[in-house]
Amino acid sequence: MPKLTKILVLAFLSTVTSVTGLVAQTSSEIPKFTLTLTADNPEVILGSNIEIWIKITNISEDTLTLVFSREDNVEGGYQYEVRDEQGAMAAKVAEHNPPMGGVGSSTRGILKPGDSIGSGTQISDVYQFDRPGKYTIQVSRKLPGMPLVQSNIITITVLPAPPPPAQQ
Repeated sequence: MPKLTKILVLAFLSTVTSVTGLVAQTSSEIPKFTLTLTADNPEVILGSNIEIWIKITNISEDTLTLVFSREDNVEGGYQYEVRDEQGAMAAKVAEHNPPMGGVGSSTRGILKPGDSIGSGTQISDVYQFDRPGKYTIQVSRKLPGMPLVQSNIITITVLPAPPPPAQQ
């Protein structure tokens, strides 16, 4: 009987240790960086290129090693979410479906505590802004061993194209 008691005690302690480990893992998932989106032109004419700026800031006390990839005019390593006024996901541009199929490059970079780095992305190369209206854009990024970080949401207003000039 004492052998069975020891087995039960060990089983109980291993369960408690596992649960404690899970709690510790969950509570330590504090983001080490922030993402901030901006747009130089929050209003554009239908058919214009739309460029957004993504800034990543190291808010931790650790040095972060990041991989920056770029294909054509699009910054890689981010998940993009573009929605129209009704909340529906915007359609992807055909040549970027699946995304990241063209010519690209990648570099490894170091981001020291408190430092930021930004890059521009021509989001209209990936998503269709084919109707006048308001579109919301948000990006997210996940680094190994860290939680998913989401940016702020920005709004781009696509205005109707002006009518062609009258012929004389």
